[in-house]
Amino acid sequence: MPPFNDMYICEVCNRTYHWVCLKNTGCYTKWQREEVDKNDNWACPGCVHLNDEQKQTRYSESINEELIHATWEPTWEPEELLSLRVFDVAQPPWMYPGF
Repeated sequence: MPPFNDMYICEVCNRTYHWVCLKNTGCYTKWQREEVDKNDNWACPGCVHLNDEQKQTRYSESINEELIHATWEPTWEPEELLSLRVFDVAQPPWMYPGF
């Protein structure tokens, strides 16, 4: 179990899930939480039905493609958002000249 009382990390895809979301979407009931807490190899609803080979593939993809890959280059932003001024979060925007 992760160090969060209400968060669960899938051992296959490494994605994190809120317990309340798992419960509200009907994946689990409140009576199943203890069973999930005891499961050291918990798999999310998207991974639980995969066979061993598929689980290994998804795990490898999550490690090699999702978790490590980071970019600071815009990948999806519309052109009009790329030209907006970026403000320092330590200073409110109204403190910049010309704002």
